[in-house]
Amino acid sequence: MTLHPIAILIALSCVIVVPVVGMLASASSRDYISAGRRITLPAFVATLVCTWYGGILGVGEFAYSSGIVTWLALGAFYYLFALVYALVLAKRVRGAESLSIPEQISLRHGKIAGRFAGVYALLMVSPAPYLLMATLLLSALTGTSFAVSLALSLLLTVGYVWRGGLKSVILTDVIQFVLMFAGFGTVFLWLVLQHGFLGFLQQELPATHMSIPGTLSWGQVLVWGFVAMWTLVDPGFHQRVAVARDTQTARRGILLSILCWFVFDALTTFTGLYARALLPNLANPADAYPALAGILPPVIQGVFYGSMLATVLSTLDSFCFLSGSTIARDLLGLRDRDRVRRVTRMGLLVASILAAVMIWWMRSIVELWLTIAQLGIPVLLPVLLHSFLSRDTYPGHLFGLFSMISGATVSLSWQVLGWLHAQGGWPVYPFGLDPLYAALPVSSLVLLFGVVIHYKQKRAEAS
Repeated sequence: MTLHPIAILIALSCVIVVPVVGMLASASSRDYISAGRRITLPAFVATLVCTWYGGILGVGEFAYSSGIVTWLALGAFYYLFALVYALVLAKRVRGAESLSIPEQISLRHGKIAGRFAGVYALLMVSPAPYLLMATLLLSALTGTSFAVSLALSLLLTVGYVWRGGLKSVILTDVIQFVLMFAGFGTVFLWLVLQHGFLGFLQQELPATHMSIPGTLSWGQVLVWGFVAMWTLVDPGFHQRVAVARDTQTARRGILLSILCWFVFDALTTFTGLYARALLPNLANPADAYPALAGILPPVIQGVFYGSMLATVLSTLDSFCFLSGSTIARDLLGLRDRDRVRRVTRMGLLVASILAAVMIWWMRSIVELWLTIAQLGIPVLLPVLLHSFLSRDTYPGHLFGLFSMISGATVSLSWQVLGWLHAQGGWPVYPFGLDPLYAALPVSSLVLLFGVVIHYKQKRAEAS
């Protein structure tokens, strides 16, 4: 794919303006992690929408391969769990003293459980999928090698996050929010005007691409429904709610974000369908959007490419920052503000290096998402929900830790067995069950068993 020089100039302008603006923000040690817990509604919506929507090439890959079911698998399920978060958890998260998921688990189930949760929180905020997407996009834009584009991707994000912490992340998210909608909105409008809408797509696409479940089975769709539970244990989602100005800001912000995601999902899904209709023979479906950019007029091409990069970088910078703060506060247990800022900055570098190593080993975006989700959700979800919904604390009891260890053991074992019997580059799991189906019931039952034993002990002591 060859981009027009004007397109390259526009796209690079979109990319460069973000770190420049990000460097304008600075934060004291007090506000470096939390931005003072004063995030207003517009900023909250912009940062939540951007942070939760970084996997743009993965969406293109999914829509190109599977069709309109993308809107269900990668959209509707997430709206549902975001709504649950707004109605059930937002008040509890904003009202709690904790700023992170491991910290919350630590308060309810003890420090050992919190540290174990920190390991999996670090996995959940791995920047690897977003670093891979940013690298691929920059490589196509600049013509540089994968290694050089990898370094550029990190330089474009780590610098301003290092300086301003969460304030820089939120400030740049506002710009990236505008770029996201402007780019995909412009491309969708141009495609409709040039080719028509539903009639064209129905004529040019395989019938499966315009139906649900399309190329997937309902079992595969259900897997993505369970993966959407990621929303409830996502450290970035938790952090944004925890630092909102108040509970009403958080709750209204989530509801407005759902509306924004609905609109943006419509734009991205239909853009992916146009890519499949116009470019039906791509060797790699992950190239759907970049390849589509190659047939657009120069100005729209540049805006579209800038939009894709903004979407990815908005999540990459957030996840790099969250990785650093997870290392400082949740794994090392630091609370002194100056030390937290220093170690968070070091953590940024560590997380970036680990992500770079990871994407050399596994270069499928969808595969990265599924692997991370199926390892992390069974470990964190039951204990986190229990920590918010139960009024009791259990610092002297280990059943929360046992629940997480059991979930981790089953999910990791299932992953290993699946990859040992892989076919066509994809794992084949025992009994045809994905790790999430095997591990989540186990960790939930262990937690339930521990709660029952604890209450029986309390009743015995009371009598």
